[in-house]
Amino acid sequence: MDDSSLLFLCGLHSFALVIFHLFFWKILRWKTELAKLGVVNRGVMQIMNVQLIFMFSAVGAACFYFGETLNDGAIGRFFLGSLALFWVLRLVQQFIFLKQNHWAMHVLSIAFALGAGLFGWAAFR
Repeated sequence: MDDSSLLFLCGLHSFALVIFHLFFWKILRWKTELAKLGVVNRGVMQIMNVQLIFMFSAVGAACFYFGETLNDGAIGRFFLGSLALFWVLRLVQQFIFLKQNHWAMHVLSIAFALGAGLFGWAAFR
């Protein structure tokens, strides 16, 4: 697979996570579930989600529009490697904090492993 195709897949992965996070309010029933939290915790949860949406959008855009830069320099490789580590850590946390044997958790684990693999491959090829 050539570099531009690999980074395109990394960008698609990032934008898929944007779409997923946009639906958190509905999927996770945040209207009722977050109402159980205090105002600060409720706000922090939503702020973190909005910030992740922004970051995944920025990562996706970088993969689509700055592929040559990401492929050519040390900072690009560092960026891609850091994203691979982000997904490895997220996968590990899946098992620490979400101890559930549910099909949705397995799908998410696959998505996180895919992110680690794609970004790792892009960084260390």
